[in-house]
Amino acid sequence: MTDRHTIRLTSPAALEKARRGLDWMSGRLGDGWTLILTRKRSVVQNALMWKRLTVISRALEWHGKYWTPEQWKDCLMHGWKGGAFMPGEDGGFVPIGRSSSALGVAEMSEFLDLIEAFAGRHDVDLGEDKQERAA
Repeated sequence: MTDRHTIRLTSPAALEKARRGLDWMSGRLGDGWTLILTRKRSVVQNALMWKRLTVISRALEWHGKYWTPEQWKDCLMHGWKGGAFMPGEDGGFVPIGRSSSALGVAEMSEFLDLIEAFAGRHDVDLGEDKQERAA
């Protein structure tokens, strides 16, 4: 979700850069520019993601091994949004280019749905009530 036209408002300097960009764009609004404002994933969504990944990591043996929540996050993020692979130092390939930290609220909601669906396909009970799933 980051490219050379994305500015994360995480500091006063970033806010100033955004202001300069908006000033530049103001004279070019007819040139096909679109401004998209998104909110970063919520703390509740983040906690729910790690809870689900932890349950999966403890409940599901995958190809003869139990994987960590972090490994499941990488695997499911890559499966959901794709990305590139690079050769690993000791052989094999490593997925790169996908991070959950850049997800907005809507994307994080989609990712949580994907985790829930994956758990369901593999008979993993996430142990959540309806209120938790709606987060």
